[in-house]
Amino acid sequence: MTDKPQSPSYQDQHEHQSMAFWKTYMQVSTGFNNYLDQKLRTEADIKLQDYSILLVLAKDLTADSEPEVVRMGELATELSVSPSRLTYQVDRLIQVGWINRQEVEQDRRGKGVYLTSAGLEKFTRAFEIHMGLVNSMVMDELSEHDKEVVLSTMLKIRAKISGNR
Repeated sequence: MTDKPQSPSYQDQHEHQSMAFWKTYMQVSTGFNNYLDQKLRTEADIKLQDYSILLVLAKDLTADSEPEVVRMGELATELSVSPSRLTYQVDRLIQVGWINRQEVEQDRRGKGVYLTSAGLEKFTRAFEIHMGLVNSMVMDELSEHDKEVVLSTMLKIRAKISGNR
């Protein structure tokens, strides 16, 4: 008879709760991102990954302001992706005309990217869809207190991740 590998056993209620939390988090995170991606593709003709880049580039952009040039390294950090993966996505977005590349004035060696008017138009439509889904599926389910706790917790986790890079 062959020994079967045994499943890990939970040592206590805390471990059981931690595993239940993690499994649920993974299901919700992956499921919600897949759902957002599908909705953005069908309703705004944009992938979630591309939308995420436009979201970072549209930060602090108003109707009167010029688009800000964001360094590629900063963009990669904001998106938690490798620079090489980001370069491929950026090249594709340049080809479709949603962003453009420019030298960064403060750093002659550095390149940055900025949102074009076509990119802003694409982003604006996708933003409406994205925020509608985030509000209806997530924010409307949380009390104001819960929102503060979840945001505070996520910021702490992000800081730990950033500190370990």
